[in-house]
Amino acid sequence: MLASGAASFSAYSGTMRGWLAPTAEPEGANTMTDEMGNLVTIRDIDVPFWRIVMILVKWSIASIPAMIILMLPASLIAAIVGVILAAIGVHVPTPPTPTP
Repeated sequence: MLASGAASFSAYSGTMRGWLAPTAEPEGANTMTDEMGNLVTIRDIDVPFWRIVMILVKWSIASIPAMIILMLPASLIAAIVGVILAAIGVHVPTPPTPTP
């Protein structure tokens, strides 16, 4: 347990090696303490497997409109670049068609 005002460590580690160096808390950071002012660490969150599966299904369904929205500007930029390249005479070679 860390004393009040002591440095906290990232990645569940109490070591001070490499990227596990102490993390400084920004001003106004929300630290969890109990009634007596001791720092509190959450060690486990119990989430049922099927609840996680449902969250992932919802994320995958929500990603479909997001990908459509992202593809619209990308296709517009590709079309503009294609028109510019065609206007200056750049020819993009096409692969030969196979003969039967």
